[in-house]
Amino acid sequence: PFAIRGVIVNDPEEMLDPTYDPTATAMGYTGGQYQVFFQAVDGDRGGTALWMAQNYEAMGPWIPAGNDYGAEWTNEMRRVMFDANGRKFRKGDLIEVTARKALFYNGKRNINENHRIAPSNDFVVALVKANAGLPQAEAIVLSDLVNPDGSQIFDPDRQRGGEHWQGMRVRLDGIRLATTNGWGKTNWAERICWATDDNGRNLQLRMPLADLIERPSTSEYFSAVGILNQEGGNTNGYELFVQEIKPALSIGKGA
Repeated sequence: PFAIRGVIVNDPEEMLDPTYDPTATAMGYTGGQYQVFFQAVDGDRGGTALWMAQNYEAMGPWIPAGNDYGAEWTNEMRRVMFDANGRKFRKGDLIEVTARKALFYNGKRNINENHRIAPSNDFVVALVKANAGLPQAEAIVLSDLVNPDGSQIFDPDRQRGGEHWQGMRVRLDGIRLATTNGWGKTNWAERICWATDDNGRNLQLRMPLADLIERPSTSEYFSAVGILNQEGGNTNGYELFVQEIKPALSIGKGA
């Protein structure tokens, strides 16, 4: 096991629905899912995600039988979503995660249970300081993430491009909606809108389950605050998981 400290930057219900689903059988659906990102502190940089699913067997025939939590899922969620005193973890809490398993998926490594329900695979979340405060969102523009030819910037040294901000709170300035199909959807795969800027660069926006302000028009420029995530190959697939939209345009690297 190893331990990582960081500040929680999303409530799990913003990303996925962790509610127990009694219809999620071995041959059916994944059921409840839990995902929380936490961002490094104390001079470190970056962030990572914690992820769990109610029914791992639904992910494919390569998962051995017996890896479906069933009704025990509710207790598992209580274990990772509440601290030792019964207080629910929330955005801005400083936590320490003891990790035993991790997997590489879609360009990033997540702390998880290796798709097994064995207690020896559990990660443990402990409260260090309640309401320590969210990290300030770093201001970026699409040219920080996307090349003029439309390809995404990848730097294996993580000094620039998506790798520099992966897993972190950012504020993406100077964008407008190019597509709006994903607004208001609930399925993770369908919650996609595209953002563009004045120079024709584009980036995928992953919309939250939580309500946002009224949807901007496709001609209205705005700023979006959220978590820079990666859901693609090793060198692309960067997207912004949107948590807040600020209607007042603010371009640049200011506060």
